[in-house]
Amino acid sequence: MATPPPSSCVSASSPPPPCSSSPSASLEKQFEDFRVQLDETASVRERIRAVVMEMAATVRLMNSRLLLVHHSLPNPGSKLSETILK
Repeated sequence: MATPPPSSCVSASSPPPPCSSSPSASLEKQFEDFRVQLDETASVRERIRAVVMEMAATVRLMNSRLLLVHHSLPNPGSKLSETILK
């Protein structure tokens, strides 16, 4: 049994137009919405990537400064090992 055309395709004053364009228009709209979503998620991913790269650079800088602090402090354990080795 055939399904009747959608009410938007039925007109009392004129013969019914071909309704094949309505499903394809709906499909095109869905694909357009999907493309917009993909573009939005791509921009979010790019922003996240930029923030992560900035954080990684900051962590490297902090790590290098901590290494300088730890190497510049006198280490009493190293003095003890020097006296034992002599």
